[in-house]
Amino acid sequence: MLLISQIMQDAQQDIARANAQGKGFAARLTITRKASHNLKAPAENIWSLGNEFVSQLHQIDPGFRAIIEQASIEAGDHPESQANVCSFFQKIRELSDAAHRGLESLQRMIDVSSPLEAMSRDLRRPVRRLRQGLTLMVEAREVIDEWVKMIEDTSIDCDEFAGTSSP
Repeated sequence: MLLISQIMQDAQQDIARANAQGKGFAARLTITRKASHNLKAPAENIWSLGNEFVSQLHQIDPGFRAIIEQASIEAGDHPESQANVCSFFQKIRELSDAAHRGLESLQRMIDVSSPLEAMSRDLRRPVRRLRQGLTLMVEAREVIDEWVKMIEDTSIDCDEFAGTSSP
């Protein structure tokens, strides 16, 4: 992400410099082609990682759903296990919070990248690929949010265990 940001900043600065020197359209075209070339590998990497992330999340989703459901039953049947269940539930909530914080910047990058596709035909493919990969990661957050909703729908009251961790 930092590399992509740097490539875009460099291109923006180069265009500003070219405009100030009166170099015109040909210079802007050369700069956008260079930026497009430099964006290809990182954009493909983001797309690949986004696919891998979503795929892995979908693979573990049924297991997490079963664990949440079973943990809820366990805590109801065996109150002594409630602290462990609440600790597990808290870890899922922390994962969700971290996903929201981390993916907020990705959402902003998606919003910013969309207009770039229209700027230059050369930029269209790498920016589209980048946006697709980022969108996959942001959408994966919804799976984690569903786990939190499942936890909230349980009858387990973890308030007394908040801020504590189990052995």
